[in-house]
Amino acid sequence: MESINTALPQISIVSLFFQRIKKLLQLDSLQSMNQFQKLPSSIQPGISSKMTMQQFKKNVKKNYIVFIPIILVAIVILFTISSFLGRTSKSSVQGARDQRVSINKPLAVEELHKAYSFKVTDVFGKEQKVKYEIQNAELRDQIVLRGQPVVAVKGREFVIINLKIVNDATVNLGINTREYLRLIVDGSSDKLAPEIHNDPVQVQAISTKLTRVGFAIDDTASKLVLQVGEISGKKEKIELHLQQK
Repeated sequence: MESINTALPQISIVSLFFQRIKKLLQLDSLQSMNQFQKLPSSIQPGISSKMTMQQFKKNVKKNYIVFIPIILVAIVILFTISSFLGRTSKSSVQGARDQRVSINKPLAVEELHKAYSFKVTDVFGKEQKVKYEIQNAELRDQIVLRGQPVVAVKGREFVIINLKIVNDATVNLGINTREYLRLIVDGSSDKLAPEIHNDPVQVQAISTKLTRVGFAIDDTASKLVLQVGEISGKKEKIELHLQQK
């Protein structure tokens, strides 16, 4: 429908242009005819009248020939404009069809489905429980951040933990998902906190929210352990086996 709407103004312009040319030709022919009709009535049929008629026809033919280059140039210009507008309209329609960001598939995926229950405080200062489920872990070289694709620098990769947060309470709850996860790389004493997150994650009353957190690691790392638990509570360690496909 958008392409048809774009084509209508182009057809109108072409139609108006040729109507204008037609009027000019008719006017010029009429002027030539008037000149012919104003010839003295004393002119008798013969050589003079034949010459006058031939001159009239010649003038009309000459006027048409003068406009031919103009018409040809106008056609070329209008065709060029029409083609450009058509391509622009087509690309605009195609762009409007699908503007989603596309990124590379995960290098590796491990299903986990580990569920935990953590306490959070609602806006009234009352403690509420949320279900914190670790669905899976992914190894990636490209992610989407703030709606834009981000590629890992050479020698680095992303470990992405996909989460499902369930709020069974009748009030909205906010949770900082990164507080409950740490990553231990190759047995190091250092524990990495997620650098990629959407905190604070707002979960509407009696609803489920899907989100994720992520870590940037060296692509030479061979042993990954995910530590789960509240900052001041008990921790559980999950060894990850993210083998590249």
